[in-house]
Amino acid sequence: MKYINKAMIIGLMVFTWNALQAQQSTQDFTIPLSNPNDPGKLAVSLHNGKIRVESHSGKDVLISVKVYRSDKNKDSYSRQGLKRIPKTGADFEILENRNIVQIKGGNKNRADYTIKVPQEFSLSIKTHHDGDVYVQDVSGTIVVDAHHGGIQIENVKGSVLADTHHGSIKVSFSEIKSGVPMAFSTYHGDVDVTFPSNINASAKMKSIKGDIYTDFEMELKPTEPQTQQTRNNGRKIVVSNWIYSNIGSGGTEYMFTTHHGDIILRKK
Repeated sequence: MKYINKAMIIGLMVFTWNALQAQQSTQDFTIPLSNPNDPGKLAVSLHNGKIRVESHSGKDVLISVKVYRSDKNKDSYSRQGLKRIPKTGADFEILENRNIVQIKGGNKNRADYTIKVPQEFSLSIKTHHDGDVYVQDVSGTIVVDAHHGGIQIENVKGSVLADTHHGSIKVSFSEIKSGVPMAFSTYHGDVDVTFPSNINASAKMKSIKGDIYTDFEMELKPTEPQTQQTRNNGRKIVVSNWIYSNIGSGGTEYMFTTHHGDIILRKK
């Protein structure tokens, strides 16, 4: 594993490598934190690739990047008979500043990231293509946006905002941070969330073409039609298909929504 001195990563770092003969290549980095005894934050933004984040007992951030060679049209010819040379490199940036570790990757080829962080670490993760996200055993504020991929978050403490379009969402909490709103939203897939049995929250739920299941005791609230002002002093009446209910004695709002899928709320 390569070790990167803290002085080298205070500024911006750009790593590029080529794997002309291999289908994939892997490179590892160790990122020391400015204040290793304090909580930190990881911010990842990718265009093409999966992200896996889990905690470890150390104080550094460990990053392993696997880059896949693109074989698309590898035998094709263009530009007046000249053969195309495939793009096999990966470009990404890593920046550490005051316990915030930022990773930005925008390469054409797919690159998957496996990242190990200290347990008390908040996360902001965004990926677009081939973008499954897996998070395990961290504590903090977790925000995940995966457009073409599923989201799986296991055994976390804190709060979660999870959003995707093509994929299911599955989350399990060992402990939640009270008083913080949470939201879980997808278009194609189930939303399956497990909470501690003693939580108190207000649930706002909608599944257009699926059903809602739970083992919590819930008392549904009636949905009242809303009258809204329109242009030219007009009025319209809106009847929503959102379902509202208290979990426990009620409290901060948690939103759950999917179009093609079920909503499943479980107690631990």
